[in-house]
Amino acid sequence: MSRNTPVPFSQKFPGTDPLALHLLERLLAFDPKDWPSAEEALRDP
Repeated sequence: MSRNTPVPFSQKFPGTDPLALHLLERLLAFDPKDWPSAEEALRDP
């Protein structure tokens, strides 16, 4: 399977709050150890 260059979420979802995009990136991380806990996610601004 070939690797594609990832498209930044800011391009996929223009006009979205950068803090929300940062949380989305963390929630969708491939490696589970990079995921925030439920408490961390709820505390995220």
